Amino acid sequence: MESPVSHRAVAQRLRALGAQAGVELERSPLDEAIGALLGGTGDQDADAGIAGFDAERLDALQRAAQRESEDCLSRLRCLLELLDSSLVVGSLPLSRDSLHRLSYHLLRALSDHERWHALAANAGYYRDHPELAERVAQALRGG
Repeated sequence: MESPVSHRAVAQRLRALGAQAGVELERSPLDEAIGALLGGTGDQDADAGIAGFDAERLDALQRAAQRESEDCLSRLRCLLELLDSSLVVGSLPLSRDSLHRLSYHLLRALSDHERWHALAANAGYYRDHPELAERVAQALRGG
């Protein structure tokens, strides 16, 4: 697996290319689904809505989100490999519309990877720090 530095560099480059192509990612369906499932706490960085889950549920969530994060990264690599192959083969140039759609899908795969990765990290953190998780859950309940 590549180093986090190379992932950050790829992410920055894809965002720059997407901006040049006019590709904008709004709140993704994944963000909306996670928000709805967590009660719309609005704190995407901490996923506070999972703080009240028991350790077993947090562990299952962490494992599943990590697998999905890795799958998103694999899809991203696949798209990049296909693009690279098409450039090497010398096929007809992609249309501007095709490049915009490809940019969107690359950025979407990257965004989804980052979101699943954050959810996995937050689940693991709450599982490993139950006292903090309880305080966060209590604060969400208003107590």
